[in-house]
Amino acid sequence: VRRYIACSVVERLKQDRKEVLGLQQKKAQILTSWWRGCLAKRRLWELRRFQEEKLRREIQVHHWAATTIAAGWRGKRGRDMSSRARIAKLEKWKAMWSKEENRPFYYNQLSGEMRWRKPQALLDLEPRPVCSNCNYYEAQTECSDCVEYFCHQCWEAVHFGGRRAQHKFRSLYDCYGKRVDYGDAEFPSLWPTDIEQDDESGWCARSECSH
Repeated sequence: VRRYIACSVVERLKQDRKEVLGLQQKKAQILTSWWRGCLAKRRLWELRRFQEEKLRREIQVHHWAATTIAAGWRGKRGRDMSSRARIAKLEKWKAMWSKEENRPFYYNQLSGEMRWRKPQALLDLEPRPVCSNCNYYEAQTECSDCVEYFCHQCWEAVHFGGRRAQHKFRSLYDCYGKRVDYGDAEFPSLWPTDIEQDDESGWCARSECSH
């Protein structure tokens, strides 16, 4: 009887152990499935974030490319328009030679005007000088004693004090950015002028007229 009872208890313990192991295995499967689901969701979130970042960068690149191309195209059109305007100004006036006076004169092909002085349209087309000191920035001032051109920064640096501060100077452009042709009335200019034409025609220099 005792042996039968012991065998029954052992069998019941084995059955309980199998049930516990089955329950543990089932719970382990549930936990594994839940963890795999969490990993899959996290991976999906990372992939979605990566795709959104990639799409955002592509949109930025497309926007930058479109802006750069549009700016380049607008710049090209502006340069073309400026070039056509310069050509139109050049075509409007034509330099010719007078055998009687033995000097050049200028003829407007549109209005038929003829003049000895170089027109302002041609003066504006002449290349603007570069600073003689830095050889980089566009010159704004001409010094009579140095016989050189200076930009604003170089002029302030070179003619800040000493004897150079007493040098005579004049601006190359007016307040509208157009060239001012002083001629040779005050001091010789490095920039080609039409003062000889004014003298031969009986005109006074602009600097003398201003006085």
